[in-house]
Amino acid sequence: MDDRVANFNRAVEAFLAKKGPENIASLPDKMLEDFLIEPSISAYLTRPANDVKFDEKGEPVLESPYEAAYYEKLRQSCTLDDSPADLRRKSIPYRAEIYNNTWNHKDGEAAGFYTGGTSENAKTAQARTIQRKLDEYAQTATDPSTHVFLMPNLSRIEDINSLLNPSPREDEEYDYMDWVTENGLGRHVELPQDGISFLIMPGGTDDHAYTLFAVIDNAAKKIIRTGLCNSSQNDNYALIIRDSINDVLGQGDPIHYQPYPPDHAAVANLPSFVDCSHHLQTHETDRNCGLYRHYFSRALVEMLEKDEHIRSIMADPNATDRQVSEAVREGMKPYLPEYYHKTAGGFVEASEEEKRQTHLETRWAVGNAFLQDRIAEIKRQRSGMNRGAEC
Repeated sequence: MDDRVANFNRAVEAFLAKKGPENIASLPDKMLEDFLIEPSISAYLTRPANDVKFDEKGEPVLESPYEAAYYEKLRQSCTLDDSPADLRRKSIPYRAEIYNNTWNHKDGEAAGFYTGGTSENAKTAQARTIQRKLDEYAQTATDPSTHVFLMPNLSRIEDINSLLNPSPREDEEYDYMDWVTENGLGRHVELPQDGISFLIMPGGTDDHAYTLFAVIDNAAKKIIRTGLCNSSQNDNYALIIRDSINDVLGQGDPIHYQPYPPDHAAVANLPSFVDCSHHLQTHETDRNCGLYRHYFSRALVEMLEKDEHIRSIMADPNATDRQVSEAVREGMKPYLPEYYHKTAGGFVEASEEEKRQTHLETRWAVGNAFLQDRIAEIKRQRSGMNRGAEC
């Protein structure tokens, strides 16, 4: 046992001795907050991924029985009806399915840390990270005509048009911007009056995550084109996403999909759609579409902020779909070091083992971000209560 684990164990034992419960399983919910914000305890729970050992199955090796007991205590308070907001209120971190075997069952068995699909909690934590990056870019942008926006859950032409031509909302209406606000992702977005806007839209359909984008001519209030960045290449799936964006979905499953004919009245005058997908998620055990979505969204943000040439191709209404697709796919690779290595001859895809290690570490890091946000939230609440008591 190394010093970190020993120090954590001593901190937990001192906490239990001070607070009274015999063990972690006996901690009442309110005391779980006290446990989480104890500095020595929170520091260990949010340790970096390179301090965590993973076994052959991709499960983190929990060297302290107290840490395992903590996750088990949290798991017992989860239900299938819990929303991401409910889990935050319960101080539930995102540790894939290590603490929650009520989700992602397959053949009666609970999914593991690596085999479980990435969840909505991951999307929220990741979107916050990208939004902070966008905020940093906004303060240092050198081209005032370039506007990049992160738009979680924006997924249809109809929704984009509502940004271009906003109308008064009824009080009972609920849209994606309410989701953005509820999840702490900032403010309502108003598109500029001129220049070009690029909307980065992390989304998903049927338990699969991907990233969409839209290019907007602000002055003309017109969508120049939309596009898909998926973690695998599948022509039929891209057609489904295209028709889903346009709200003119055809018939059939991804293998036998039949899109509406191009001359169908319902699809007339729609913007072009380009498939810029990468072919990375190919292994049967790779259920990390939510993590690919995160890295793709981040790469698009960085590419658009830094590469004027690719921006001009994406914004050119006369550029062919192939030109745009190749420019975006290749242009993202320098900003995806998790999946591509730069060589003298170009970019080479990472091995399956390298991708697996990246995803294991990312799953742990997302858990840290979730825990750290919750710790900060508890401290803010208690600080406010203390100020109120002083008044």
